[in-house]
Amino acid sequence: MQTFATNAEFKTAVDAALGTAGTSGAIRAALLAGIDQGETEHRVEARPADGALNLRISNWVLRTQDMPVLELIGIVGTAAISALAPEAVAAGIVVTALTSFAGLCWKAWRKGASLSKAEVAVLGFVQVHGPISLAALESRAAGTLGLTATDIDNAVLTLQQVETRAGEIVALIRQDAAGQLRATTE
Repeated sequence: MQTFATNAEFKTAVDAALGTAGTSGAIRAALLAGIDQGETEHRVEARPADGALNLRISNWVLRTQDMPVLELIGIVGTAAISALAPEAVAAGIVVTALTSFAGLCWKAWRKGASLSKAEVAVLGFVQVHGPISLAALESRAAGTLGLTATDIDNAVLTLQQVETRAGEIVALIRQDAAGQLRATTE
């Protein structure tokens, strides 16, 4: 576990973890901004009144189990935009989608949601390419990170009811009336 006295030190460590995933440029900056936003939002949420002390060891902490998730966010963020034209990477809407994806993933992880590789990948593709049909999602995401259509279908189902550490059930994606999958802003 690594502890940091300042948010700047925390972001430097997160940036380094994203670098080990091979993430670079505008993608890396967008993912870093999203993780920072997700961490900030998680910190200001009211803590449950369940009798737990909710102590923090330091202001900013990266646990050993956080590192694979950070790397996976980097890999998925890069893969999710690989189908787009190179000039689209700098487009504001793509940067915003990547930032939202990273923030949503990180915040869910910090709340104790256990996200699989397939779930993180599906969430990334839905955020960047959505709203998107299940068939289109399967065609764009199949083969990415070794996912099959069955993996994608299962991830879509589980992302609609994710349980947090506090026992709360949240939907990270939803299907609208037209049958299109959309990422939530949870």
